Amino acid sequence: MAPVVTLEFGARADDDIEWNPGPRTHEDGFIENRRTHANAAQGQLRLVPEGDARKALADDYGAMLDDAILLGDPATFDQLMQVCADLEGKVNRRDV
Repeated sequence: MAPVVTLEFGARADDDIEWNPGPRTHEDGFIENRRTHANAAQGQLRLVPEGDARKALADDYGAMLDDAILLGDPATFDQLMQVCADLEGKVNRRDV
């Protein structure tokens, strides 16, 4: 997700909710837990894990870096989390 958000395409989708209404309506057709989806639309989207979940994700990402399965010059875990935090904050501030 982080690479997409930093590209022009991702910025356009992020800046213009009407340009990309798909995720809000498409997921409604198959998400069983609509409460989670509704929370995201009400300024409560959480993209950055905390506590044990963050550590587990960091460990997993570190293992991927160690195994060299990511192509090119991959971002650090902290860089990825910052991109996610920035997007989380921007989406949660939006009046949808």
